[in-house]
Amino acid sequence: MNGFKKVDIVRGRIKFITMSLLGIILFLVPIPVVQDGKQQTTLPIAFLAGLLKDWLGGIMPILIVTIITVSGILTILCSTIYKNKLNPQGLMSSAFNVKIGWLVLRVLAVFFSWLTFLNIGPEMI
Repeated sequence: MNGFKKVDIVRGRIKFITMSLLGIILFLVPIPVVQDGKQQTTLPIAFLAGLLKDWLGGIMPILIVTIITVSGILTILCSTIYKNKLNPQGLMSSAFNVKIGWLVLRVLAVFFSWLTFLNIGPEMI
C-alpha cells in the first residue's frame, strides 16, 4: 500500500474526516443566536469572530500591526542574515526564508500597515 502502514492510513483518514466536518460546521451550518435581544441566524465562524472582536476590542489594531511587523522582521532576518544557519526543514525556514519578491512584498506590508495605523499619507491608503 504505497509504503504506508495501515494504522497511518486510518489515522490520516480520521484526521481528514474530522477536519472536513469541522470546516463544514464552522463555515456552512447556520446557527441561531440572540444578539441585542433579537434572534438571528449566523454562521459559527462569524459568531466566533464577533466574540473575538468584542473580547479584544481596542487592542486589535495594534495587535495586528505588531504581528505584521514581527513577521516582516523575522522574514528579513531569516532571508538574509540567518539564511544558511536555519534548518531547511524547520518552521522558521519554511515560514520566513523567502525569495526576494516575497521579501519585498512583506516589507511593503509592514510599511503600509504602519501608515494605515498611524493615519499617515493620502486618504486612499
